[in-house]
Amino acid sequence: MFFPLSILRVRIVRDGQKKRNTFAPVILIVLVVLILTLLMTPLLLIAAILQPRGVWKLLKTVARFAMLFFKTRGLHVEINNERDNILIYHK
Repeated sequence: MFFPLSILRVRIVRDGQKKRNTFAPVILIVLVVLILTLLMTPLLLIAAILQPRGVWKLLKTVARFAMLFFKTRGLHVEINNERDNILIYHK
């Protein structure tokens, strides 16, 4: 399935104490991106008149990024240093 319902979790721990623990449904992030895209449509139309190939490449890049993002379910990234521990989990 290309458009799965998934959760993005970001947890930040500093000096052994939780500072941030955020959960975000990916569907909400996608909706915000779609609204911003609709608001930028007039600019894309002007750019399409000036450089049609550039806009086509931009649209293909955005589509590839979306496919990559939705295929990263199960991604688990931990960043540790002396003070901070950062966990990013896409499930």
